[in-house]
Amino acid sequence: MESSHKVGLFVGISYGLAVAMAGALAISDVGYGGLLGSVFAVLYMFTPMLAVIAVQLLAGEKPFHGLSARPRLNRWLLAGSLGTLVLVFAAMLAGFALPGLSYDPSIDAILDRFGDMLSPEQLAETRQELEALPVHPAFLSIPQILIAGATLNALFAFGEEIGWRGLLYRELSHLGFWKTSLITGIIWGFWHAPIILVGHNYPEHPLPGAFLFVVICVLLSPLHTFIRQHSGTVWGAAICHGTFNAAAGLPLLVTAGGSDLEVGVTGLAGVIGMAVANLALAAWMAFSGRAARSTP
Repeated sequence: MESSHKVGLFVGISYGLAVAMAGALAISDVGYGGLLGSVFAVLYMFTPMLAVIAVQLLAGEKPFHGLSARPRLNRWLLAGSLGTLVLVFAAMLAGFALPGLSYDPSIDAILDRFGDMLSPEQLAETRQELEALPVHPAFLSIPQILIAGATLNALFAFGEEIGWRGLLYRELSHLGFWKTSLITGIIWGFWHAPIILVGHNYPEHPLPGAFLFVVICVLLSPLHTFIRQHSGTVWGAAICHGTFNAAAGLPLLVTAGGSDLEVGVTGLAGVIGMAVANLALAAWMAFSGRAARSTP
């Protein structure tokens, strides 16, 4: 089976499964929030893996053959984790420069942002817990983010990454680093559209949010591709992805104001911060010759 046919088949199956799952959620009484919604989101992440298995079997190959699915311990796994955290901090700093957004580490700012999710009793209890902390919760969350990103979150992210940085990487890498990253980012971004339209990430603005997240995925893709390339395993990208998911709420702990289209790593602040980070990555790659020396 030719590469173009494999890519087309993978996109068709993964998108079809995504639309089916999001459609089922939309017509059910479950809703996106809550425990069942969280379970649904986790299951949604494994639809690219199902598509990969189907394509591999139809091509007469074993499910993960040739996709670098085995873990490989090396320094690039740590680089991916820390690099993703840098992207999140870049988005956080960019947010402080946007009109209507400001740096606010107060407990009141945190409760204002998340208070609607809590009952009055839970709100009072949360305030007491936050005020009792020796340092700001943003600082306490960093070790938790790194641990979760490299363990449980990475396991869930692997369900996606075996598609994006597994099959797509194998079939597209002959195009070069930046084209591979761009095409993968676009496919990755639009795959999220069905779940975004039912409430994921942008509950206030689902339709524009679906298109904004394509831009986010395009900007995230180069780091994921870079770490996948140099670590020699899809798990490098899975750790990047898992860390990003774990750290997505970090800017919200110290930022006041803004809508879901503006604040945080999935908003306009994320677009600006990650665009700058990608320019830095491109400059470093050109200076060090990393792209030229790496092999698929």
